[in-house]
Amino acid sequence: MDEAMTSKLAMIRDWLGSGSINIMGLPMAGKDTVGVQLAIDIGGKFLSSGAILRAYEAKHAHENLTRDGLLTPQSEFRRIVIPYLSAPELDGYPLVLSAVGRWDGEEVDVINALEDKHPLKAVILLNISEGDVRERWETAQMTGDRAEGDAGRTDDSSVKKLERRFEEFRDKTLPVLTFYKSLDILATINADQPKDAVYNELINKLADMAAASFLKDRLDDIDELEPEDPLLPPEEVAQTAPTPETTETSEPPATPEQP
Repeated sequence: MDEAMTSKLAMIRDWLGSGSINIMGLPMAGKDTVGVQLAIDIGGKFLSSGAILRAYEAKHAHENLTRDGLLTPQSEFRRIVIPYLSAPELDGYPLVLSAVGRWDGEEVDVINALEDKHPLKAVILLNISEGDVRERWETAQMTGDRAEGDAGRTDDSSVKKLERRFEEFRDKTLPVLTFYKSLDILATINADQPKDAVYNELINKLADMAAASFLKDRLDDIDELEPEDPLLPPEEVAQTAPTPETTETSEPPATPEQP
C-alpha cells in the first residue's frame, strides 16, 4: 500500500471514528467485495444484511426470506437485522454495511439504530447497469460462483430471480437512495471497472467526504468565535459614535466707539 493510500485511510478512520458507511447497489455490483476490504483497512467490522438473513434461513429452514429474489418483509428485516446494528461486540468499532435497509422506509430504522453508537456518515452507491450485471451473472453461472447452493445463496440462482431483484431495486431501493441524497451523504462510484479501480475510487470519495467534513467543522468553530472588538459597518459607526461636546465661547469685547 503506497503512502498516499495510507494517508487517505488514516483520514477516513479519523473522520469515521466509530461511525458507519452503508454500501448500496444492484446485485453483483461488488458491495461485499469492496466492503470487506474497507473494513479490514480501517479496522472496522463488516455487516451484510443478505448474509445475516441467509444465516437465519439456514437455522430456520421453513422460513423463506430471500430465496425468491424478493426483499425480505420489512417486519422481518426489523426483527432480524436491525438488532445487529447495536450489538455490544461492535461497540467502538467503525461499521461497513452492505445494503442494510434496501426497502423505502427502512433507512429511517437504520439511521435510528446506528445513531447512538455508529452514526451513519456516508452511503456509497456502486453504480452499474442491469446489462453489465447480467453479463457478470452469466459468467458466475459458468464458473460456479453464486450458483444455487453456493454459500446458501438462492436469491439470484436463476434469470427470473435476477430480473425480480432488478424490479425490487427500482421500486423499493431507489427511493432510499433519493432520501440519502437529500441528506447530502450519498456518493456514487462507477462499479463497471476492475476491482482495484473500484476500491481506489471508493477511498478517494471517502477521503474527499472526510476532508469536506473537517473543513465544515473548522468553519463552524470560527463562526462561533466572537471577536473582542467587532468591526461595524460605516453607517452603524456613524449611528453609535458619540456626539462631540460643544463648549460655550465668550463674546469678543466690544469695539470702543470713535470720538
